[in-house]
Amino acid sequence: MIETFNMRPPHFLVYGLLMLALMSCKKDGAMALPEISFDLPADINLEYGKHDTIDLNTFIINQGNGVNFSIDFEPTENVQITPQITLHNQLEKAIFVDKSGKLFIKSEELYPNGTTSSLNGKKIPAQYSVTMSAKSTDGKEVAQKLLSIRVLELEDLQFKYFDDLKKGQLKIFNILYTDTDSYFTLTKPVPSKNLILKLNEAQAKEVGLSLQDNALKVYWKGNPNQENDKYMELNPKLEKDGFAIGSANFSVRYIPKIEFFFGDLYLDPSTKSIKKINTSFRRSSVEGGSMVQPTFFPEKLISSFEISSIEKDGHVFNDSETIFTIDKGTGMVSVKNNTSLKAGIYTLTLQANTTNAQKVITTLSLGLE
Repeated sequence: MIETFNMRPPHFLVYGLLMLALMSCKKDGAMALPEISFDLPADINLEYGKHDTIDLNTFIINQGNGVNFSIDFEPTENVQITPQITLHNQLEKAIFVDKSGKLFIKSEELYPNGTTSSLNGKKIPAQYSVTMSAKSTDGKEVAQKLLSIRVLELEDLQFKYFDDLKKGQLKIFNILYTDTDSYFTLTKPVPSKNLILKLNEAQAKEVGLSLQDNALKVYWKGNPNQENDKYMELNPKLEKDGFAIGSANFSVRYIPKIEFFFGDLYLDPSTKSIKKINTSFRRSSVEGGSMVQPTFFPEKLISSFEISSIEKDGHVFNDSETIFTIDKGTGMVSVKNNTSLKAGIYTLTLQANTTNAQKVITTLSLGLE
């Protein structure tokens, strides 16, 4: 007698076959998706205050029916900037993607990388690491790229006050001790508000700085009854929330009175004090042309210049031909081409009229041969 058996497969075999079928379906589904390459640049460097806009669609290859983009800041340490602000808060303001797939980066919302806060000792990471993800319209992630963004400190802040300086000339703000309202305009606007210029502790006891819009205010905080000049080399840091975003490099010279003379200034390397050299000039009695411009400071007090009197060899000289002239705005003294001047020493007494109603006198000696 022959016995027959029901040859049903064991349960574990059925389960295994089912899993193979599911895996096969997933493989088939994955293969149906286009192979996408996200060729986004890995590194972006921006000076503080600069903006950048990147069309992410141009870096997606074989995108098929289109993709959506998203950003994740998790790779960047979430530094506590202030008790109210975290670094991720600022990253969300600074780096974002719109619906069209354009990536926007606004560096003034961030801080230069690697800087340390003077307020709480917190440090900004060496770079902002951002994960950019591209997803298909059905929500499946099809590409991902880790992007490194670096924000660089501003270059040395420049002021219009120094625009006409020649190479090697000292960058000095000349200010009266009694002047509490000295403003100096920046050559380029500062890229964001709520910034402060911060000096080291010793200098901050004597000099005050504040940045208001595009102007620097400098004022003396020490004893205003100074009889001698005070010269200080300053290198303040421009800070936001305690982090340095740039710096300035200049000197200030506080003076007890207005200076008006013909000559040059130089810095005495041994005493670090400013010295002045009065200059006399010798020219042919026939040759004319512009002679020299005076040194006058603080410059903002200039109203006008004029010639008060002229002497030749100690005697009054009547300049009936108006050979000697002065530019009322700059104080530049000129001598016309002439044949009437005789050789000798001509001493011009010049007057500077100031915006605060002072009259300041100086002399200029011209030796004509």
